[in-house]
Amino acid sequence: MLCGPIAGGVLATFFGFRVTFLIASLLLLIVFGLSWYFVQENFKPLKKTEKVAGIKQTILEQMNPHNLLLAFFITMLIQATNNAVNPMLSLYLSTMLHNNSSLALISGIISALPGIATVISAAALGHLGDEWGQKKVLLYAFSLGMLTYLIQGFATHIWLFAGLRFLTGFSIAALLPAVQSLLTRETKPQALGRIFSYNQTFQALGNVLGVMFGSIVAAKLGYHSMFLFIVLLEAAGLLFSIFIQKTPTRADIKLSKSNIK
Repeated sequence: MLCGPIAGGVLATFFGFRVTFLIASLLLLIVFGLSWYFVQENFKPLKKTEKVAGIKQTILEQMNPHNLLLAFFITMLIQATNNAVNPMLSLYLSTMLHNNSSLALISGIISALPGIATVISAAALGHLGDEWGQKKVLLYAFSLGMLTYLIQGFATHIWLFAGLRFLTGFSIAALLPAVQSLLTRETKPQALGRIFSYNQTFQALGNVLGVMFGSIVAAKLGYHSMFLFIVLLEAAGLLFSIFIQKTPTRADIKLSKSNIK
């Protein structure tokens, strides 16, 4: 999210797109080798006599199935909003830069700006999630995302657009950790793998739907309408977040521990 877009933009500018793909393939091969030889896992497979509960039963057995289902759909919307703009970013920037020879490099830098904001703010926003509860963080983050995407759709200057992309990174930095924390708190330890795999399915679905519908809207109605479409997705995420049942804050956890003592 940070190094990838910048490195990709630099490589594409100086060496062309073909070399960029070759280097990306080489990096994936290196990751495969490192994972194969150095990652250790204490895995105990289920016995043949043991049966794994189905999807519906697994969700219903958790502490708060209502929040889990909302978290799945919120994850899908987060990924849809994050990926709807990415395929169109270079084309949208070309309308501001007017055939600039450094378009690939500038696009890579602007694509990395949300990642920079995430690196800066992720730890602090995670702390706020523990203090305020994840629901409040989701509400504020979706509201910020709606505002920044709305203005991006009407930005005419490259530096204004870059600043808004940077601000969008603060929203992204808050959203996914809040959802993951919510999933962890509402899931029994023995079902964490299954619940996170279900969430991964919704995440992949969001990737597909965001890119597909974002591209369709941009092609049929223009780039400005694409950003309005993203604002609607953010609004849907905000609506889902409103219905999340209260999540415990750090103060609530301390109070419950003191009551136990």
